[in-house]
Amino acid sequence: MIVARVLLLATVAALVLALGIGFRPVHADAGFGIADCGSAFQPVHPTEDEDVLSDPTGAMMALAEVAEAKCEEARSGPEQLARACLAGSAVLLIAAVVYARRRRARLTEREAHHA
Repeated sequence: MIVARVLLLATVAALVLALGIGFRPVHADAGFGIADCGSAFQPVHPTEDEDVLSDPTGAMMALAEVAEAKCEEARSGPEQLARACLAGSAVLLIAAVVYARRRRARLTEREAHHA
């Protein structure tokens, strides 16, 4: 029973770690300032914030595209790590369920054998 509890505790820890990494704010140096990139699970896209009508030359949109590329690069690492933690938590949860079922089956078999 201790093994199943340890597996469940590890599952919860991996899930909390994934959520912590996935929702942690990410910032990137875009060359002209620090860009707010949102987080791996809730990205902010600088190009969506630009108003095309107030930028007839397109200079601000070009800067926003540079910031978007830097943000995409900055978010990729935490996103991959958070997804790996989510996958690990799923594997640990499956292992805990399989272990608990096998243990329960062994106990039922022992009780039937001794009865």
